[in-house]
Amino acid sequence: MLERQPHYPGAWFNLGQNAALARRYREAIGYYRNELKLAEEVPTSPQTRAAVWAQMGSAYEQLARDDSARAAYAQALRLDSTYAEAHAGLSRLLERAGRYEEALRHAEQAMALAPARLDYRYRVGALLVQLGRFEEAIPYLQTVVQYWPGHDGAAYNLGRALIATGRTDVGQRYLARTDSLQKLTEKLLHARRRTELQPDDPDAWSAYARLLMEAGYLDQAYTALQTALTLVPGNLALLSNLATLQLAMGDTTGALKGLQLLVRADSSFAEGWFNLGVVYAMLGDTGAARAAWQRTLRLNPEHEAARAYLGRLQ
Repeated sequence: MLERQPHYPGAWFNLGQNAALARRYREAIGYYRNELKLAEEVPTSPQTRAAVWAQMGSAYEQLARDDSARAAYAQALRLDSTYAEAHAGLSRLLERAGRYEEALRHAEQAMALAPARLDYRYRVGALLVQLGRFEEAIPYLQTVVQYWPGHDGAAYNLGRALIATGRTDVGQRYLARTDSLQKLTEKLLHARRRTELQPDDPDAWSAYARLLMEAGYLDQAYTALQTALTLVPGNLALLSNLATLQLAMGDTTGALKGLQLLVRADSSFAEGWFNLGVVYAMLGDTGAARAAWQRTLRLNPEHEAARAYLGRLQ
């Protein structure tokens, strides 16, 4: 496109985004600079230029060039003072510099501008803990833990805040979860990275979805599974996983319908029959559950879970 239309707005920016996604941050900065040069020739809105500066700040931040990152975020805010990502970026840099009060002010501005962003809410809570304002921090961190149960930092800071305010037993329980959550977070980061490097690999999206389910990020897991299914429509294992996820999300009707269609499409799919039995059992239809698990064992005599579930019915 740039060869045919060298003054096409947004093209350099998109190249920068792709380079940043591939962790080629120096290359990304070069593309962002080209986009800003183009903006001097082709009129663009302050908000558009602010977005370029903010992304450049993020790239500098990844390269640990904090002074350059700070200047880029500041320029973004001069162009658009309502740019939440620039406030969040400045908050991170100020926190690393030990300037917690200033970091908190920018974190609060980011949260006010984008109240649905749980990561912004977490940053406010974590900074309040750093400042010893434990009671104020607790409601923010409780919200993050409720909707983001796999977030190790939220569990750790909430545990600290609860202990500091005299709720030692509950606080210790949150702290005890931190090590396992950290390991899960590392796995999630690797899995997400794999989807970035191999976006057309359904196995990458499926593995990412499984870890998201384990961490409790059900909405994100649903999106990842749907992405996998667009790559391999009709894949039985993925459809079975999707039904299991629907069940976890409380959509029993959707899970039942999906699994019934699944075993009709392939009556030899043992795992589909097993999951169908689980749904029937949850709905209280023990006869249908028993029949589904017996079918599972006829297809796969080594299916220990189906054998165990049948044993509980008898």
